[in-house]
Amino acid sequence: MDVYQRMEELMDALEAAREAGDRAAEASALHEIGRVYFRDRVFEAAVDFWERCENVCRETDQDLELARVLVDLGDLALETDDPDRAEARYGEALALCRHPDRASDRARILERIGSLALKRDRAEAALAVFGQGFELCRENQDRIGGIFFLDQIIPLLKARGDADATRLAYREQISLAEALGDRERMALSLVGLAELYGEDRRIDEAIPHLKMAHDLYLRLGKEKEAALIRGEIDRLDDSPSGT
Repeated sequence: MDVYQRMEELMDALEAAREAGDRAAEASALHEIGRVYFRDRVFEAAVDFWERCENVCRETDQDLELARVLVDLGDLALETDDPDRAEARYGEALALCRHPDRASDRARILERIGSLALKRDRAEAALAVFGQGFELCRENQDRIGGIFFLDQIIPLLKARGDADATRLAYREQISLAEALGDRERMALSLVGLAELYGEDRRIDEAIPHLKMAHDLYLRLGKEKEAALIRGEIDRLDDSPSGT
């Protein structure tokens, strides 16, 4: 289906919703029309339809649809270089997603807020927000989401120089990856953890983690990666502190 046919269908749906007095269907159609314009980078039209959707949602207490269109308006604000407006939109959307049933929506919004904080060079704010996202995923046993947030958290902890918290984050990631059966992620996290121990000259603790990563790569058939780690193990074994 081409974009013109899709737009024609949505406009028909919008007209039908208005004729029937179905405000939920009206909001949905307005939202989808805005998305078509956004994908085509016709931002002025996108914001027009999304703000109409926003108004309908506010008038009719459609909080879930309102939260989603606010996120889209936040994304659009970023595209048009208005980070303050994006931050406000995301913040309001987050407040609308406090119900436990909306945990996945809340996690997606926290990811956007954290990423925006990073773009604005607010590393500590980003770390706090990503931490909220990780805790939310842990509470809801969302292992994939938990790994995603740890991917954001670990570089920030490293940059802060917090080795203890970074090691803990790696261990959390290893546990989540193991529960998911994701051997490659386990191996990557084991290597990261070993690197931290190596930086602290704790060679006796680094080598066992590298050996575990080496074995995992062999099981995955990734002989090149395994060979690189084998070389690092040999190098550490030969170092003065490796005994």
